[in-house]
Amino acid sequence: MAYKNLSDLTTSGQTWNIKVKVIRMWDSINPSTDELISIDMILMDDQGDTMHATIWKNMIDTYKSKINEGSVYVFSNFKVVQSTKYRPISNENKITFAYNTKVKEVKGASDDFSDYYFEFATKYTLEERKEKDKQCSDVIGLLTHMKPIESKITKRNTATDIREIKIMIPEGDKIRITLWGRLAHHLSDDVIGHQTVVIVTSTMVQIFYGLSLKSTSATRLYTNLDIPETSELLRSHSTEEIIPQMMEIDKSTQGTMEEQMFYRRRTIQELTAIRHDNPIDQDFVFTTIATIDRLEENIQWWYMSCDVCNKICTKESDSYYCTYCNKYPERATPTTNNNNNQAFQSQTSWGRLELKPIRSRSQVMVPERG
Repeated sequence: MAYKNLSDLTTSGQTWNIKVKVIRMWDSINPSTDELISIDMILMDDQGDTMHATIWKNMIDTYKSKINEGSVYVFSNFKVVQSTKYRPISNENKITFAYNTKVKEVKGASDDFSDYYFEFATKYTLEERKEKDKQCSDVIGLLTHMKPIESKITKRNTATDIREIKIMIPEGDKIRITLWGRLAHHLSDDVIGHQTVVIVTSTMVQIFYGLSLKSTSATRLYTNLDIPETSELLRSHSTEEIIPQMMEIDKSTQGTMEEQMFYRRRTIQELTAIRHDNPIDQDFVFTTIATIDRLEENIQWWYMSCDVCNKICTKESDSYYCTYCNKYPERATPTTNNNNNQAFQSQTSWGRLELKPIRSRSQVMVPERG
């Protein structure tokens, strides 16, 4: 039987036979509802090319028992579609299983394929992907810091475990990564004091006190994996051993919202007098109890700005248009108007202001910018 290379597959609707190894396999979960969306895989052919594959929820029972990670299969009668969001690899196409997709395992062929596949992102690439849901990012680096496991209250008012780590990527930059759920337990405290190379796959880039990454349901975490990139990273730091250290948890972010009301309490006068010379890598969260005196509805204290030039955008139907760039920006961001409402600016020009109603009062949480 003749097999097609993954690089030759297109969305034109042809019928192919492919022989591939399942490099990684995971359950894709909707983080808002904890609902299973699909089973996803990264497939590799004997040329080393890769493609993302998806089995949608309504067909999981048909195929889940037939496919295992690390095994080799012949697949046929599948669809090839464009991959638009949360791509775990850079291939713009992906395979989706249909009701008549055929699956046949090939015994004894696994050693003919690689065991792992990564697309390590540089600092420049991570900057390009920040706050975008198109492409996931793999990173490799030396573990520098790790926090104990924390319990966080999600938007669904349920508790989940998280662990924050920091790694030094090959360029020398330090990146903060938040590991959610089961991944929070992957690293044990035994890594503290021992040089450790960490690989974290399929993360999303966000801006939270600087550039940071967060895990997804597709994320895998590897330590000291025997691959050339690990050896190269260790050689580059052979004269300066990087030893991970344990960080302290900021207790002001622990517990329920009501419990947080009693942490690091400040008055509004104290908040407006806070100095601006704090370390840029240190986070600050304060709370205050305040009564809303009035809402100034006629003052335009904010506007939607272009993510390229930061100029004001105008609303056109369901999109925002930047007249300065003469295009629709990929993202428009709410921005404080420094020319209006100077009293409000004194509290928000240096930080983010969140109003969260607590019974008949409101909580103001103000993280200070370094």
